Amino acid sequence: MISIGDGCKLAPDVSFQCKNITIGSNAVIHNRVTFLGERITIGDNVWIGQDSILDGDSGISIGDKVTIGFGTYIHTHSATRGVVKRRDPVVIGDGSWLMSRVYVNPG
Repeated sequence: MISIGDGCKLAPDVSFQCKNITIGSNAVIHNRVTFLGERITIGDNVWIGQDSILDGDSGISIGDKVTIGFGTYIHTHSATRGVVKRRDPVVIGDGSWLMSRVYVNPG
């Protein structure tokens, strides 16, 4: 299920491969952003830069007024040599700024 709030601006090549995604009002999502996994919740007034990947296999929650720079990767699992070591949700609080090319893993 995909739910998109009022006033959102999404690039035409945003890829929704997530089973359940909710995007709040006035979000801006740029080119080549990919949403994967089971569950992603995005608050109001969020900006996500191009070429970012959000893998919500164990759940991602992004608060209001969050900025995510281009090329950012948010994963809800970590692995070593192909073996998954940890699966946990990722929560990014209100007003957070993730600069370009940031990698976020659970924990």
